[in-house]
Amino acid sequence: MANEPTNQNQKSSSKMVIVIIALVAVVGILWMMMKKSPPPAPVAEEIQGGQVQAAALQDASRRPTAELAPVEDEYVEPEKNAESTWMIEDFTDPKKSWANYKLKNVQVTPNGIELVPGAKEGSFESPVMTMPLPANMVAPLWKQEVPKGAAVRVEMAISGDNQSWSPWYPLGDTGDDISPLYPDGTPNPNYGHVPGAYISTGLDLAAFTRYRFTLATEGGEEDYRMPDGSFANTLRVPVLRIYVSDSTLGDGTMITKDTLPPGVPGNETPAGSEEEPVAQ
Repeated sequence: MANEPTNQNQKSSSKMVIVIIALVAVVGILWMMMKKSPPPAPVAEEIQGGQVQAAALQDASRRPTAELAPVEDEYVEPEKNAESTWMIEDFTDPKKSWANYKLKNVQVTPNGIELVPGAKEGSFESPVMTMPLPANMVAPLWKQEVPKGAAVRVEMAISGDNQSWSPWYPLGDTGDDISPLYPDGTPNPNYGHVPGAYISTGLDLAAFTRYRFTLATEGGEEDYRMPDGSFANTLRVPVLRIYVSDSTLGDGTMITKDTLPPGVPGNETPAGSEEEPVAQ
């Protein structure tokens, strides 16, 4: 009888060991199953209080959004509104022949057109010049050195057929400023020139032109100073640039005797005539 409690204790211990082993086995099986099975996809209940699960964020990153790569606009060439070019007369060019030009009391020197010694007034007139393109606008720009009180006057004439000529149109200094640079930063070749008024003929085109300079030691209405603020000692014109433009883009009609713009009252004699007066 004394051994019964001992036997009972041994049986209880054996049962406990079996139970523990069984529990360990169950836990091991569950752990293996959890390791092999992927986590369930997040559901709406898992996204609460602004806490988004990492899986949901990863999925959202794959969705298309409105922030697409910018599409560059196709470049469209701006509409051309005029055909234009330049004619240049460099009076300092030693290789240029002036044999066909009319010089009265002036001479062409290495520095440009100047009055001959002792003369108070003189003129320099070009021969007929064929323009690079028929144009409905012509404008002169020139460089000059003008002593105090002296004057440089510029005139131009036009023709459609080199037979019927307009009168001489006085194209004085407009006073406009010319920038040393274009808006894109490139140098402006017109900087330092005097901008003259222009001849405009609407839809009519001229194919020929001519110009005339008059230099005078007196009668100047404006003061032209050198860059350092002083006045020039010698009256001269070194260079002329003639702007030629056709805003009709070739759709205009050639100008005729009847459609030439009228001249200044009192100076309506066609250019090239023997009786034409020199600008006063």
